Amino acid sequence: MEYEHVSDHSVVADKRSGPVSVILNRNFPSGSWDTLATAVLADTFRWFIPNDGQTNTAARIRIVWDDVPQISDISAGNFSIVPKLKLLSPVEEKCGS
Repeated sequence: MEYEHVSDHSVVADKRSGPVSVILNRNFPSGSWDTLATAVLADTFRWFIPNDGQTNTAARIRIVWDDVPQISDISAGNFSIVPKLKLLSPVEEKCGS
């Protein structure tokens, strides 16, 4: 599946020993969790939001410690993912007389 990259965002977490997974839920709390990355060792993870045409207003991120999956945290509030607008053709300007 191909996506046009709309924009990229960073997830920042406190550094703990061991890798973490970054997981996205686009419809919290009832939506499914999709893994964005596993074995992330950095304090910051940069990810791209796919332009799939869907608007999501209740998205959340979860960070899971890979070594002890029972230890995790979910972002404190919802955020929105909205599709990128694309100009399909230029607007023609009319010249005044």
